Amino acid sequence: MSRSIYRWRVVCTLVALALVLAGVGVAGLVAAHRNNASHPTAIERTGVQQAAADAVVALMTFAPNDPPTRPAVLAQLTGRLAAEYRTQGPDLILPNAVDSRTSMSAKIVGAAVNSYSADAARVLVFVDQQVEVPGLTRADDGSGKVAVSRWAVMHRDGGVWLLSDLTLVDAGGDS
Repeated sequence: MSRSIYRWRVVCTLVALALVLAGVGVAGLVAAHRNNASHPTAIERTGVQQAAADAVVALMTFAPNDPPTRPAVLAQLTGRLAAEYRTQGPDLILPNAVDSRTSMSAKIVGAAVNSYSADAARVLVFVDQQVEVPGLTRADDGSGKVAVSRWAVMHRDGGVWLLSDLTLVDAGGDS
């Protein structure tokens, strides 16, 4: 009998140890999920959304008398988008904007994080855009106003979120 009691105690101890280890494993998974960079905190989400909104407004707002490329806009861009803006200026956003002396202003009406990691994010931005082309539209009659949505791809560089791409939202799915 003493041998069966000993075996019973060993089995109970092993079962208890297995339950403890399973509990620690579950707790670890929960903690890892909470700390996962793909689940930004409200502060992180707000920060990247604001950076995207500021960069999109800067990029999509220009006037005929502005310099071809503005340093304040370039400071919010990175990668291919920065290189293209340096060479094209406002024409990057609206082809022939410079030659046609077009004015554009943008106002962000909403933004939402679609994906997020420690150094990259994709933000959906909703923009009220006002375009004025001399001889075609007038800012005061609302004829050049349009609501658009864009994907703003953000990259963190030195702790600062910068706009690296701005693409149309495809009505048929993701762009």
